[in-house]
Amino acid sequence: MLKGWVESRFGLVPIFHKQRLGLFPSAGWAVYLEEKTDSRFHDNCIHQQFDLLYEYCQWSIRRFHAPGPRFVRLWRGTNNVEEQLVEGDPRSGRCTVRLNNLVSFSASKERADEFGDWVLETEVPTVKLLFFPGLLRAHVLAHESEFLVIGGNYKVRAHHGWF
Repeated sequence: MLKGWVESRFGLVPIFHKQRLGLFPSAGWAVYLEEKTDSRFHDNCIHQQFDLLYEYCQWSIRRFHAPGPRFVRLWRGTNNVEEQLVEGDPRSGRCTVRLNNLVSFSASKERADEFGDWVLETEVPTVKLLFFPGLLRAHVLAHESEFLVIGGNYKVRAHHGWF
């Protein structure tokens, strides 16, 4: 649902959905499109609810200047940095990666390290935040200090293993 929302609102198509999507058409794209258009995911005006969440997140950032006025430093663990590489060499420490159209990041580099051999560190523009810890009183993402971020290309500092 969320990937479809990002695609419809920002024009960013996903690059991964249960598998790398690759070129269109493919079996992976067929699964994604089938699930995206399934009527069970379109009850209760779900896209409008995500619009409201995004607008509330952006209003909250402007109003309270949290988690930061323009950028927030975040970390993401991954095992397949080479598949995401657009430019540069992760072993040199700096590169550009293409992330899925919606991705999760952690506010903790130690937590991000639990999700892969590589940890990507980047400055995320706050306009790309859909959700951040503390936005809602109780939420399912609280344990991992998880941020939901609109994807695309990101310049990152890549760290291999524990740093």
